[in-house]
Amino acid sequence: MLTKRTEGENLRTVEYYQGNLRRFLWYAGRQGCSDDIRFLTEWQIREFFGYVGTETNRWGLEGNGSETSQRSASHATVRHYFVVLSVFFNWLVKEGFVDQNPIDRTKVAKSKPRVVVPYSSDEISRMLAVCDYDYEHNAKFLGSRIRAMLLVLLDTGIRLSELVGMKVCDINNDTGYIRVLDKGSRERVVRIGKVAQRALCRYLMCRTNKDMEKVWLTEE
Repeated sequence: MLTKRTEGENLRTVEYYQGNLRRFLWYAGRQGCSDDIRFLTEWQIREFFGYVGTETNRWGLEGNGSETSQRSASHATVRHYFVVLSVFFNWLVKEGFVDQNPIDRTKVAKSKPRVVVPYSSDEISRMLAVCDYDYEHNAKFLGSRIRAMLLVLLDTGIRLSELVGMKVCDINNDTGYIRVLDKGSRERVVRIGKVAQRALCRYLMCRTNKDMEKVWLTEE
């Protein structure tokens, strides 16, 4: 994971790799695989993909937080594990720990992209109406906050993580330009319209020092 950090990978991406590899090691230990990674076979790793795709109650987890592992994983999830292990074993080959990637000949088909149905204009109007109602009935902070977030997302199409990572200093509310950082910490500029600018300005004016502790947006 140190290599991924030095390559500038996003912290969440690094944590994602760690989580997938940790679960692979758990499975390998349960199956009695060799502790020496050089002796892991292609078929042992293929059986792992089969376990992910078909087994319920995976990873020995129970209780809160285990809901997603209690049902069979989607094909996309199996593909994610395949990608992570391919990257991991390619790194082992590059560093000289193993001679070849044991899953070079393994094929896992890419999952078909899902069609995301956008909210209708009527649904968006109703969401914004709820925000206005909150604002007008003694919930100025909550109403202005959610309205500003919705309008920024609608105008820019940025990821939720990019929205949450915004800082006050990233916003030029006179021009409507906002600086955002993507998953790879690459910087780009997006623009919001006049309606979103007014909503953002109203939200910032409604915040108290106590409200600022609830994050969006940080000051620095």
